[in-house]
Amino acid sequence: MHPPRPPALSKVPGPGACVRGCSSATRSLPTPHPKGGTSPQPTRRVRQSSGRQCASTVSFCNLAASILGYLRTRETLPKAQTVASTGVDLHLHTTASDGRWTPEGLVLRAARSGIGVIAVTDHDSIEAVEAASSAGANLGVIVVPGVEVTSSHGEHDLHVLLYGNGLRRPSAPVKEMLATLASLSHNRVVWFLNRLASQGTRLETLPIPTDPVTRYRTFDLSRALRRESIVPKFRDVAPYLAQFADAPEASIALADVIATAHEVGAVAVLAHPGRSDDSTAALSVDALENLFAEAPLDGIEAHHPQHSPDQRDEFIAFALKHRLLVTAGSDSHGPAHARQPFPHPASWVGNFLDRVLPSSIPFTSSGVRRLATDLPTSAIA
Repeated sequence: MHPPRPPALSKVPGPGACVRGCSSATRSLPTPHPKGGTSPQPTRRVRQSSGRQCASTVSFCNLAASILGYLRTRETLPKAQTVASTGVDLHLHTTASDGRWTPEGLVLRAARSGIGVIAVTDHDSIEAVEAASSAGANLGVIVVPGVEVTSSHGEHDLHVLLYGNGLRRPSAPVKEMLATLASLSHNRVVWFLNRLASQGTRLETLPIPTDPVTRYRTFDLSRALRRESIVPKFRDVAPYLAQFADAPEASIALADVIATAHEVGAVAVLAHPGRSDDSTAALSVDALENLFAEAPLDGIEAHHPQHSPDQRDEFIAFALKHRLLVTAGSDSHGPAHARQPFPHPASWVGNFLDRVLPSSIPFTSSGVRRLATDLPTSAIA
């Protein structure tokens, strides 16, 4: 006795046929066996009618087919293409330092703005990296761990952006560097509070600490001065404090910052070299030549909203000459800030993404030379 044949499978509907099987096409159905299973007898033929039921589902079938086709196409795209077609913003601040963005709110704004890769770069703090990374995982935004370190080199006060997975769960060198900066910042704020008090100005919202537990950071002083109307705007804080020429510094030597970054596998990028205000001065190309000859920085933030088009082009040319990484960032500090997260084209920072993104998220580009043929026509606003 021969074993029973397997049941005949339904024919796949042809083009234009309903995916629910309600077309008038003929289907082959297995004949049930009286004792269970499938009968070895030939299958019976069933012809379904094409009445109103099929007509009522045509739109659903077409929509379903379109969605399935789109999803299949999307699944076949390499991750590199997905990253390359997205926006990038590599300089952002949260409530972990002087920003007003919550980590979750920042990631949500990035997702809504077409930004697929961001870096959280709070001043001397990595407290928001974990929360932002969790939010990014839920919203499909890649979060590069970062920090903006307050540094100095000779007569220059500098900000250095560090990027890399070594900052996600910091090792001893990073913890030590950030702890040193926190201590220096606290001592600087307390010094200012005492000096202001000696002149008859006491900040009610930022009292002089009387216990070893209270710890202040530089932006706490800035907010208190603004909140109590000692200065009219935040940009007036630096000029106001500049009158105290003998104030202690709260920065780390550039060489030490770079050494710490390289020790944990991170890269060190000079932040906004063309920005000029009361805390930092714009650097000329000659000054950059001297600086990079003395300090092994890995890159330069060429794209920044406070750079003029001429400055931006000079910085890109400088990066090409010295084979440096190029980054782009809005330097946004909050929802009400003049500078909002901006979707810089990924091709502007291709060599940075090649270097920093983990191998599980491949990004291929022609490197920094692509930037020479893909320059923006105006400064980022």
